[in-house]
Amino acid sequence: MMGIPKSINELIALIGEPDTLALVKLHGGSTLFFAKNKAGYLGISSEASTKLYSLYVGCYLFIPRCHHALLDARNSQIKCDKNNGTPVKTLARKFNLTDRQIINICGLEPNRNSPQLDLFS
Repeated sequence: MMGIPKSINELIALIGEPDTLALVKLHGGSTLFFAKNKAGYLGISSEASTKLYSLYVGCYLFIPRCHHALLDARNSQIKCDKNNGTPVKTLARKFNLTDRQIINICGLEPNRNSPQLDLFS
């Protein structure tokens, strides 16, 4: 499991986990500039936005993508849901993935008795 970047842990401490996650989802991989006298829309709560602007005014802040950490968290949630009895098809719809990908993530064997025909026979 990949670790969370130090800068993200610092943002979590400053503005909280929900606002940090929203910031990563909207701006991950980007560098934000906090202009003086111009608070822009960041897609987070106004309280969190105010904290960031007061700390970073006149500065640039790189927001990491956290791709591996987000995938690890998603996959852990999928495995937990599957262990609690959620069907593969339901998980596929919930996480916008294919049935096959859910099976791969959960380490399951595909259903070989499926009525699907072999494409090349």
